[in-house]
Amino acid sequence: MTYTSNDFPTSIQNPSSPTANTEVATFDHAGLETFQNESIKALKDKVGANGSAVTTSHDYKLSEITSTDKAVGKSATQTLTNKTLTAPKIATGGFIADENGNEQIEFSTTANAVNEIRVANASTGNSPTIDVQGDDTNIDLSLKGKGTGNVKFGTANIKLPNADGTSGQVLQTDGSGNLSFASPSQSVPFYISTTHHNYFQTTGGFYSDVYSIYSNSSTEFKFEYTTSYMQRRDTTSDWASSNAVNSAVVLGSYIYVFIRDSSNNYRLYRYSVTDLASGGTLMTISGQAFATTGGNDVRMTSNGTDFFFNYKGGNSANDYRVSRYTISGTTLTYVSDIVCGSTADSVRAFAVDSSNNVYGFSTSDSFIRKFNSSGTLQYTTGSYRSMQCVANILGNFFAGYRIDPGGGASSSQYERIYLS
Repeated sequence: MTYTSNDFPTSIQNPSSPTANTEVATFDHAGLETFQNESIKALKDKVGANGSAVTTSHDYKLSEITSTDKAVGKSATQTLTNKTLTAPKIATGGFIADENGNEQIEFSTTANAVNEIRVANASTGNSPTIDVQGDDTNIDLSLKGKGTGNVKFGTANIKLPNADGTSGQVLQTDGSGNLSFASPSQSVPFYISTTHHNYFQTTGGFYSDVYSIYSNSSTEFKFEYTTSYMQRRDTTSDWASSNAVNSAVVLGSYIYVFIRDSSNNYRLYRYSVTDLASGGTLMTISGQAFATTGGNDVRMTSNGTDFFFNYKGGNSANDYRVSRYTISGTTLTYVSDIVCGSTADSVRAFAVDSSNNVYGFSTSDSFIRKFNSSGTLQYTTGSYRSMQCVANILGNFFAGYRIDPGGGASSSQYERIYLS
């Protein structure tokens, strides 16, 4: 038997070994010895000497495994340090875990994806960035919470709203890190005129060319969108039983008009500031029943964000209570009451500022009283003429009082007052 040269590690040859019956003269001992020597030499070359510089040797390839390190296993739990990954692939639902094995960043797959997120660090004095790159020319970056969760920013955890507002609104904070859409307040001139039973308490969100809002009859109100464009609306066109307009709020793109019938039941309608002729939309007031027990003195105002009504539950015996409502679309939702003092401190007419302080007027003594958002009395002014109304106009306060123009008639005028 003869042996060819060993070609390990290209292939593995299995030499024949002599048996007890093999004749010495017929067995190629020299060939076998040569083959074995070549195999040992080839094996040594493959394993490599300590510190081998031969790039094909195992010693060279495994030289980074030192001390008690082991080779990386496909399913083994191991700690890797200072490794550079180039284009690693993570399956859908795969994730990067924290040191406890819990999900920290999870990945999902989009078929034929061409746009992606890029994360970049920064040098001293510069900010790291998270941005978008990809094949498309213009690409948005979407951030969202789960369920009703919000996206938060900064050390103050400022929260963005999860739904869009209406056209022309801006983001406004509540001072506690919550942003919401609200109508902007602008300093613009306008004129208010009332009769004894038509008090207009107006606030915030005016267009820059709004000029006036007033009433000249029990059921009709006028709104001057520009100095040359007077609109008017008779509320009986929206509610046949309408008997009087009690309050109005101009907020953003709408005028909210609070009206009552002859039995002192109340409704709230929303009108477009640019189109009174199209009629009003009936608002839903959730949480308070404005019924006959409220008399004809139930009033409405706003602080530029929320709405407020006196007479809790429409009950005139509770005219020192002011109820706060949030607004969403065509629904006002009850939040809480501000109990302003006691029954002696009525808020027959009132205004509310952005901090929910209540400025109430009592018909019993013509005093103006300030209550904080908890209903605690802060101060009381002296008697202020024969006053009929306190109005919050773009964050400025005005007092309305009755005058007698002669002939036994009476009307109301406003003048600026300073309340803080």
